[in-house]
Amino acid sequence: MANALLQPGTPQGSPLSPVLFILFAIVTSLYRRLSSISGLATIGFADDTNLLAFGKDTTTCCGILEHAYRVCDEWAKERGMRFGPEKSELIHFTRTRLLRTEGVRILEEGRATLAPVEPARFLGVWLDRKFSFKYHVKRVRVKLETQSRALTRLSSKTWGVRVSKSRDIYTKSIRSVMEYGASAWHSLLRHVDLTPPA
Repeated sequence: MANALLQPGTPQGSPLSPVLFILFAIVTSLYRRLSSISGLATIGFADDTNLLAFGKDTTTCCGILEHAYRVCDEWAKERGMRFGPEKSELIHFTRTRLLRTEGVRILEEGRATLAPVEPARFLGVWLDRKFSFKYHVKRVRVKLETQSRALTRLSSKTWGVRVSKSRDIYTKSIRSVMEYGASAWHSLLRHVDLTPPA
């Protein structure tokens, strides 16, 4: 007789995970609990929760994020869930010349401190601490170079696909990569003053 162990939860990358999380998190009190924290904005998309702290200095922001993470952790434990600290990233948005090094402690034992990174990826767009989007444009260029080489091989004169099919591949694959998130990182927005009001 064989014994089987059932693991709770859904596998990483499962299309069911975000749907279940949306149904579970939006209806529950997690976002209401987080909304009571002063200096914190919560952005949720599918099964991702993003915490944005704003304050007079980096230490204040780190304290807000630590408090918010404890709220999330308590909420998850009450429901037999857990947030994956290994999937968390910290970025300090600042105009200072040097990268801020203050971390955020996300586990009670004090062993897990989230160190700041630069850049960080958010919904497919790479953000850097000064919102210059230079790293994002660099990543897009690398991806486009690979895809354009593949399209060149696919549309060879002797055995390649027809021009109409090449255009379809370009429109659906290459151009969509170029344009993704353009409303956020396009160069015209660099002239807009993004500093928060005093």
